[in-house]
Amino acid sequence: MGKKSASKKGPKGKKARQKAKLDRQWGELVDEDKIKAAKVRKGKRRLLNTPSRIHNIPKQQHQERELDDNVGFGPTNWANPSNLKIDKNMSDYSSYSSTTDDESENGADYDNNDGGNKSSLNLLLSKIGKNTLFSDAMDKVKNHEENDDDDSLTIHSDQEMEDGEFLETNTIEVNNPFGHFSNHAGDNGEGDPGILPPSPIKVQSLNLNSNIELSIPQNLHEEWKNSAMTAGNNKVIDWKQLSVAFNRYLNKTLSDRWRYLNNKHLSQKIEEPNNPTSRNKIHLMTPFQSTIYSSLMCYADIQISCARRQNEHAISNLMALHILNHVLTSNEIISSNNNQLRELGIEEGKETKGRDSLDGRDDDKWRDQGYTRPKVLILTPTRGTCFNFVQKLITLLDDQPDMVENLERFEEEYGNQMDDENDIEERRKKILDMKGPDWQEIFGDGVNSDDDFKIGLQISSADMDKKKKKKNMKKHLKLFSEFYHSDLIIASPLGLKIALTDNEDADRDMDFLSSIEICLVEKCDILMMQNWDHVNTVLQCLNQQPKRTNRTDFSRVRHYFLSGHGSSWRQLIFTSRFEDPFINASFKRNSKCRVGVTNMRSRISVDEASICKIQISLRQTFQRIPCDSISSQGNDRISYFSDKVLPKLLGTRQKNTLVFIPSYFDFISVRNLLLKREASFVSITEYARVSEVSRGRARFLQGRKNIMLYTGRAHFFLRHHIKGAKHLILYGVPEHSEFYYGLVNMLSNDSNSDDDESLSCLTLFTKYDSHALSRLVGTDNCAKMIRGEKNTYYNIS
Repeated sequence: MGKKSASKKGPKGKKARQKAKLDRQWGELVDEDKIKAAKVRKGKRRLLNTPSRIHNIPKQQHQERELDDNVGFGPTNWANPSNLKIDKNMSDYSSYSSTTDDESENGADYDNNDGGNKSSLNLLLSKIGKNTLFSDAMDKVKNHEENDDDDSLTIHSDQEMEDGEFLETNTIEVNNPFGHFSNHAGDNGEGDPGILPPSPIKVQSLNLNSNIELSIPQNLHEEWKNSAMTAGNNKVIDWKQLSVAFNRYLNKTLSDRWRYLNNKHLSQKIEEPNNPTSRNKIHLMTPFQSTIYSSLMCYADIQISCARRQNEHAISNLMALHILNHVLTSNEIISSNNNQLRELGIEEGKETKGRDSLDGRDDDKWRDQGYTRPKVLILTPTRGTCFNFVQKLITLLDDQPDMVENLERFEEEYGNQMDDENDIEERRKKILDMKGPDWQEIFGDGVNSDDDFKIGLQISSADMDKKKKKKNMKKHLKLFSEFYHSDLIIASPLGLKIALTDNEDADRDMDFLSSIEICLVEKCDILMMQNWDHVNTVLQCLNQQPKRTNRTDFSRVRHYFLSGHGSSWRQLIFTSRFEDPFINASFKRNSKCRVGVTNMRSRISVDEASICKIQISLRQTFQRIPCDSISSQGNDRISYFSDKVLPKLLGTRQKNTLVFIPSYFDFISVRNLLLKREASFVSITEYARVSEVSRGRARFLQGRKNIMLYTGRAHFFLRHHIKGAKHLILYGVPEHSEFYYGLVNMLSNDSNSDDDESLSCLTLFTKYDSHALSRLVGTDNCAKMIRGEKNTYYNIS
């Protein structure tokens, strides 16, 4: 053996040599956390630095570069990853090359295709594909946890795109939506919103029904209109391409499972004439979902007032996808920062020299959470709706039962209550079928309709596989977790209000709601029938300053939470089948997001109105009550009823008259009025016993009582088929449009009568009932009836 060559003088140790080399190259000191930016899946772990040799770049760009703390990719800021874009026509990717520290020390040249491995950058480009933004790969490597088998670092290939994955060719460029929760958000760290949310602007959508009106924040419209406009039309945004662009920021675990969950709603195959690769390809989102998805990903406040029975499950699927993506992304960022802090010698409750070195340099980098762990609050009306939503979450994560803790208990307490459908008697089954499919989904046999519940969900990564020494990509879901250890809280407004007000006001604990980032209020039309005041009470408790520390690391709390402006970065989502003044008022009062508001409502055409679904022949009368203000409409209504309507009923002794009263407070006023006039009547309310209801219905059918008072909530929960009614008086316009034609179709004449001319229907309304009235007669007819000179309108069916 020959004589060993003398070693070069220099710092000892691999890390020290790497640091010295970078110091010589760039002339600046580089921190270790800036070097450890990403790791490539290539056997053992290797650090990926920025390219040290760049070909085909003008010489004027080879100037001295300065470090930028905001760019966590490599030690230098030679190009801003958010602005760098690969040319779609570029075919030679070998001109870009880079070397890792390990490989550069050994003198390996990775531009040579004959020997050695490909460069790390070429490997990354081969995973991305030719038509994908390079900035997306930069963001994925930069923002997520640095693990060899982390699912967030997996980038779709061209083959996956051909199989129908989210990424598609010629996609547009959008900003990372999670930048909404930026560490620097809050005006120099003080958290003051400073500006009002942008005003909404109406936009068109060719993929939706022409009766659906869509308005988005003006700032988002300005951002999207230049890059996402439909070809040949400068006024319509291509929502499909925009949703595909946002899908690049979707967690890989969810993108694999989304097709399976949403497959039943994608029955229509859409073929694009200019894209032969899209033939016979089923899009991953419906046109309705694509329109909402972009605003969801931008964390704008959203109010959907056009949900229908046909698309409610599609909307719920999209909400589950967005919520899980937010939770998983947040947990990955927190986990990545925890790993970096451990590497720097910083652990919870310990102060080291490494922590002192961070002070004053970039403390905002580690602010990635709120006061408490819960990030998402979901308000839903019943245990049955909660069970369906959690099933969607489990499907998106994984269907394996061993990955879900306390699943049997959840199915027992929230699942279907009936074991065998054959136990239902035929007569009872026919009666239940008459109540309609909407009622069956909420209150039918086997459906858990309990409205007092609350449950916490904790999502975490699976344990490390000790045999393979790799991290399991699957997620573990724990049901019935404590609120302070949960990522999601699903509850009914009643159940959560009881939890908040269980103790005295001075000692009540609601700190677990102090850091809510997404609040979803689902099925507001059903919550209206329960008690809408509970919803307002819960919304007022969100994002309040906590009263206890709750073992919070305040150095990790974002600035806008510290300054009490968490509601300005919170996303509020309302879904409902219709618009209502109470729902609109609550949404406007609690909608404070800086991004703005997205509204989706529907105009009711005459063909879709309730008056077109009347199956009997009768004259329908709509009487407008003069009213000066919204606060006096209650008194004006009862005065008109007592002066104009009730004297005719009592004077003619008209029998078989059904009076439908939507509000229980109005029912109290009418009942007291009838008692004062000594009228012959019975009443059916949601609080009446079964024996009272049966006795009252029998007396009304037999003609022993002339008038029956029937409340709106009683009809919503029970859906009684009232027999013997010939005359219908609607004291107010019902919120649910199906109530109108359902009650009118219940009117029937005696078998001895030759015709149906004796049947009648009278509806009382004011100018403040425009939302509910439009669902009965149509939007255009409603405008004429509200603003017209006449007070009485007729419709003959």
